[in-house]
Formats: sequence, structure tokens, C-alpha cells
Amino acid sequence: MGKGNKQKSDQQFLVTHKGVAYDIAPFLAQHPGGLAHVEPYRGKNISHLLKSRHGSTESESSLVHSLSATYLLNQYRISDDPKDKDLANNNKTTNGVKTKQSPEEKPGEVEDLEHFVDWRKGMLNQVASLGPKYSQWVNLPVDKHLILFDNPTLEKMSRAKWYYVPIFWIPIFFAFLYVHYSGGFSHVTTICGLVLGAFLWTALEYTLHRWLFHMEPPSHSPRLITFHFLIHGIHHKVPFDGTRLVFPPAGSSILGMVLYLIFRTILPTSILNSTAAGVTLGYMFYDMFHYYLHFGAPKPSSHFYYMKRYHNQHHFSQHESGYGITSPLWDVVFDTKIVLKKLAKAIKW
Repeated sequence: MGKGNKQKSDQQFLVTHKGVAYDIAPFLAQHPGGLAHVEPYRGKNISHLLKSRHGSTESESSLVHSLSATYLLNQYRISDDPKDKDLANNNKTTNGVKTKQSPEEKPGEVEDLEHFVDWRKGMLNQVASLGPKYSQWVNLPVDKHLILFDNPTLEKMSRAKWYYVPIFWIPIFFAFLYVHYSGGFSHVTTICGLVLGAFLWTALEYTLHRWLFHMEPPSHSPRLITFHFLIHGIHHKVPFDGTRLVFPPAGSSILGMVLYLIFRTILPTSILNSTAAGVTLGYMFYDMFHYYLHFGAPKPSSHFYYMKRYHNQHHFSQHESGYGITSPLWDVVFDTKIVLKKLAKAIKW
């Protein structure tokens, strides 16, 4: 084997499914199960891991993947290469046992819906045309570069790095405290407001995520489909895009102003701005925590580790459960908590 071919082989991570070869190397850093759980399947057939959970054995049940995994896998198909076809032909196995491929078997069990949209153009103007297919399409993740707006300025404003959050919101946090102290209020009202605000954010985090971000837009309503995609659908469609994880300041500031106007009508002046500061603090923690869940590598037994597994289940398997990001507290209250399976060995990302 030549040096160039060996280097290419080392960089690839080939697996096969139903006689088709895939290179999942670009996805390894994002794999919910971590590299250690994936490494044993390098160069092997993984069809037994992609069948329905109902048909899996008890020993396989913790390894069987969701429909999202099967859909995402198709993106890494590389079997046009003759060498990769040879690999696929040599690995038509299930649990290491050679099998014959049925004529009716196809590379993917999920209909490819990506041909209904043009990924070279702004997606916001296209999603409404999906109609009844939108809900299925938006919950089938892809690892692609998504353009939201055709207008370059709006497109730039729609993206945000994680550090935009503290840069934008820390001055506002201190501004709320300054206004609070300018009113001559005591330290007790400051502490009470901060604690109340932080607690209110945990409820807002759950409420917004469950009933606004995960609303089911009617297939006959182009406006609601577009709105849903703008506020949250885009994150479920491209969950590996780090610039579409935290809220851009332009969008989060609008929500912040709405919440402040509501607080003004229900809270006494003595704790209005300290509570707003507490909510701001809670929001900053939430947004950066969310980013870390997607790109961080928490240690086993830590709260971050638990919530990363928890959030991965929400993204790729149980979309209608697990709405808590920083904590499962309100999932417990509203009976939407995801029960995580015990693993034989800890995940390492």
C-alpha cells in the first residue's frame, strides 16, 4: 500500500450497511455514543445496529440506533469507489455472520426528503413548501451547511458564536443591577430578585422549549411552519452547526424585551430589576450550557455528562420528551422525563 493510500485509510472510518459502504469519519466527534463505542465497528457491517428496536435482542437494545441515525448515515455514503464496493461486498454480515442481501433491500429505510429543498439557497423561504412533510423533515438531522437567508447581511446576523452570549448579556445583567440599586433598594431585595429570576428562568426554559419551540405547526400554515423553523426547527435540522446553537443577540433581545414588559405588570418595583437580572443570568447559563452539551466532553458521573446523554436522546430519538436543558426538574414535574439506560461502560467524547 502506498503512503498516500495508507494516509487516506487512516483518515477514513468505513462501515457498511446492506451492502453499501459509508465513511463516517466526519461524524465521529459528534457521535452521541462517543468514539470508544464506535471504534469496534471500523470496517464492519452495522446493519444489525440500524434495525427497528422492536426487532432487536435484549443484548443489542442499548446499541440499536434511531431512524435519525439511519437517515444521517446516508449522507456519508461513498460506495461509488470500487474499493469501497469490495469492502461492502465482503462485509454483508450480521453480528459477524455472513448473510445474503435480499434483492429488495435498499441502502436506507427512510425516504430521502432533501431533494424537496435546495441547500444552495436560503432555507427560510423554502420550508413552507414542504407542507405535510415538514415535521418529518425537520426532525431528521443532517450534517450540512445551512443557509437561512439569501440576504448576506441577514444570514450573518442569524449566526452566533457561543461567546456572543456573555459579551452581549453581561453588560445588561449589570445594568439591571445598577438600576435596581439606583432605586435605593436593599441587598435583601437584590438576593430575593436574583434567586426568583434564576428560578423563573428554569420554568421559562421548559415552557418555551416544550410549548413554543416544539409546537406542531399545521401543514396548511406556511407562516407557522416558517416561524417554527426560524425559532427552533433549524437547530434540530442541523444540530452539529455550532453557529446555530445559541440565540443570536437580535432574536434573544426581542424575547428579553417581551419578558421585561410582562414582569413590569406583575412584579413590585422593589424586585423588578433584580429579578430581570436573575432571569438574564439564568438565560446566559442556559445558552452556554446548551452549547457545551453539544460540543463539550464532560466526565462520567458529572451533571454535564448526564445532561449531554439526556439531550442527545431528545435530539435523535425522543423528540417529544426531555425538554429540560440545564436540568430535568420540570420534565419530572410534567412527566416528560427521559429515562436513560445504564451503560456497561461510560461514554467518552
